[in-house]
Amino acid sequence: MDIISVIIPVYNGESTLERCILSLKNQSGFDTIQIVVLDSESTDQSQDIALNLGCEVFTVEKKSFNHGLTRNFGVLKAKSDLLFFTVQDAFFQDDDALFKMAQHFKKNEVMGVVGHQAVPHHPDKNPILWYFPQSKSKITKRKLPSGIDFDDLSQVEKEKLINWDNVVSMYRKSALIELPFEKTFFAEDWLWSKAAIVKGWTTVYDPSIVIYHYHHLSYEYTYKTNFTVYFHFYKHFGFVPKKLDLIKPSLKAVYRLLKSNSLNFSRKIYWIRYNLINRYAKFKVNRDFLRLLMSKNIVELENIHNKICVSIPQGSQNNKISKTTNEA
Repeated sequence: MDIISVIIPVYNGESTLERCILSLKNQSGFDTIQIVVLDSESTDQSQDIALNLGCEVFTVEKKSFNHGLTRNFGVLKAKSDLLFFTVQDAFFQDDDALFKMAQHFKKNEVMGVVGHQAVPHHPDKNPILWYFPQSKSKITKRKLPSGIDFDDLSQVEKEKLINWDNVVSMYRKSALIELPFEKTFFAEDWLWSKAAIVKGWTTVYDPSIVIYHYHHLSYEYTYKTNFTVYFHFYKHFGFVPKKLDLIKPSLKAVYRLLKSNSLNFSRKIYWIRYNLINRYAKFKVNRDFLRLLMSKNIVELENIHNKICVSIPQGSQNNKISKTTNEA
């Protein structure tokens, strides 16, 4: 194929951006890989890293950054008929991932393809989330069944049909021109997916296309990000989160970590503590949000959301564990 365009929103990503870009530049099957970096006035070396690696860098005012509109700006700068979206701290292990993704567009009906986000077997990343390929996973073509209205589906059916992820997604440029991302600070990918499905378009989920992506989760980050996910999914789609259990998943995680042959004792203690804190944060925000749903209308809920989530910490990596030791 001649060219593929990649679009990456960036803000202070110097610790991971080079790895991300190199994994994209190493992709096979294309004569040209155009990488468009949309930088939100980074104060670190992100712009220099991107420019030195041959990317096209465009500055987006930090105050005007918007998950939907900023990506639409990137679409206008793309030269290819196929556009791949990812983020600054994601990277491919396989060098044919983009080519495999692009093959789905040989079918004219396909407007978008999404892959699978996973966590690699690195010692600085939560072992509970390490990726193990599922042999039963299969490529799924997504389209609204004939004669069925989207609103008639159950929540589970809706989630399965429109689940989308701009960490690892590819689109026809013509589809994004006709159906651009909405102006939103969250869930621009899911909103586009729903609109595409309602429009009668076909999308594809291919779990064999794996991109690695990881954020080290503090209590605050977990609570705030889950709250904003709950709120926006309720606001945009009417999704009500399932009530979470705390005890059983926590015990299961502790057992798995204690039985692990890939971790020494100190690492087991570290990750047990980490997972218990993380799971309690998820449990707490789940209970808090469900209680609010019982007593607050959408306006009141949005006001509460805006107070809690006015400043969500940027996703970060784990600097407490050396990245040079491979225990996997």
